[in-house]
Amino acid sequence: MIRIIILGILLICLISTKAHGQIFFMGARFSAMANAGSAMSDIWNVSYNPAGFTAIKSPTVSFGYDNRFVTKELSVKSVVAAFPVQTNYFGCSFSSTGFESYNVMLSSLSYGKKLSERFSAGLKFNYHSLNIESYGLTYTFSVDLGIQAKLTDQLVLATQIVNPTRAKFGNDLINPIETIFCLGALYTFSPKAFITTEVEKSLGFPVNTKVGMEYKPLEMVAVRGGISSFPLRQYFGMGILLKKIKLDVAASTHVSLGYSPQFSLGYEF
Repeated sequence: MIRIIILGILLICLISTKAHGQIFFMGARFSAMANAGSAMSDIWNVSYNPAGFTAIKSPTVSFGYDNRFVTKELSVKSVVAAFPVQTNYFGCSFSSTGFESYNVMLSSLSYGKKLSERFSAGLKFNYHSLNIESYGLTYTFSVDLGIQAKLTDQLVLATQIVNPTRAKFGNDLINPIETIFCLGALYTFSPKAFITTEVEKSLGFPVNTKVGMEYKPLEMVAVRGGISSFPLRQYFGMGILLKKIKLDVAASTHVSLGYSPQFSLGYEF
């Protein structure tokens, strides 16, 4: 009975935070800027906008952990890896969350292509699995699309569609795999600072507007912050770059559910 009560509470939390069926953790750098990362160039776009990891210059891997609401059962563990081959970029990612009675896993293969010096596009192929006690294991597949365009040296625009085919686990489950449309922009003020923003529309949910900013007081140190409108959340964090090692830490706040600390650690070979 206690396990059933815990499962019910966790499902309510997952639904209220749009975490059901899909795993939205794209590393601590994105998280510190309200996850407004579709127009950014970063290894963690392997698991977000597949057009956005085409700036890597060598094989790169990164691990991340999101201690969601400081609750072990809701924590997300993720890993991403990618490598370039001329103007082609290949990546893979894996994330999981849950516990013995409820577990969600997402495995993805990403492909990015630099179509020109200022334009890139990408595809992401996803395998979703959902395991619920007394229901069993079910799975499905989905695809994501992404585009980035560098209009000027300062301005980048991006768009992506998550699950345009509206894949789902089955008719007997409330469809937990969302279809999401995103429009993002990034503006660089100087080599030390930029602002990134994103408008996200998930079918069945209100529009979510996200804004984040990064400032580098030192070459190896970055401080970050952000805010999102639905749900209303604040984000902050920092990053440290030591040669080929990159460490990012972040935390977000939820009005009802509290804090969520995150970190990610990456290495460029």
